[in-house]
Amino acid sequence: MRSTNDNRWTGLFLLIFGAALLLRNMDLDLPRWIFRWEVILIGIGLFVGAKQQFRGAGWFIMVTIGGVSLLDQIFPIFFKPQFTWAVIAIIIGAYFLLRPRAQRYDSGFTSNDNYPAIQDDPDVYSGQEVLDSTAVFGHVKKVIVSKNFRGGEIVAVMGGAEIDFSQADIKGRVRLEATNIMGGTKLIIPPTWDVQSEMVAVFGGVDDKRDVHSLNIDPTKVLILEGTCLFGGLEIKNY
Repeated sequence: MRSTNDNRWTGLFLLIFGAALLLRNMDLDLPRWIFRWEVILIGIGLFVGAKQQFRGAGWFIMVTIGGVSLLDQIFPIFFKPQFTWAVIAIIIGAYFLLRPRAQRYDSGFTSNDNYPAIQDDPDVYSGQEVLDSTAVFGHVKKVIVSKNFRGGEIVAVMGGAEIDFSQADIKGRVRLEATNIMGGTKLIIPPTWDVQSEMVAVFGGVDDKRDVHSLNIDPTKVLILEGTCLFGGLEIKNY
């Protein structure tokens, strides 16, 4: 069912994209800004958002960058190009501040005998069951040790994130949203997890570099990757 829906969304996107190219090559009196890169970015953002039911931050960032940049072309009197990226930064910053946050839970693992580094370096080692990590113009590193990890969200905008799940565990199907805009995310996954990617890559990619000879997949442990890679990528590895 999921594959059928993906094919429909891809077909719809190609249909609209082809129609836009056809109109561009026809001698029609249309505004020139319709065929600019900003409109393409807005279209991709709305396509990704609709495909993923407007979850996550990827679609919003793309629509914001495209929309604010396009204002200078449509309303040059009211909007100055030197303010474009300042306004984009303000809108995206406000979005991250005001959006509902994933609730954090205590996994209950507080013993120094089992995880001696948690109290020594709480910014790296985390017993949270729900991940909420954001890297903007920087790098974030997390080691998840929860034995009941339940998913979450990773956002890397012109930055990077490294999330180590090698000491964690999951039960059933767990969804992890990863948004990479001109940035990248590295995931270290236990060999027993079944990783299924439903991500959208636009001028980016998802690279699974796990050693297949070391995998011992447990069908009851499924990690579903959702999100967007725009001029960025996601790398999956194991030890």
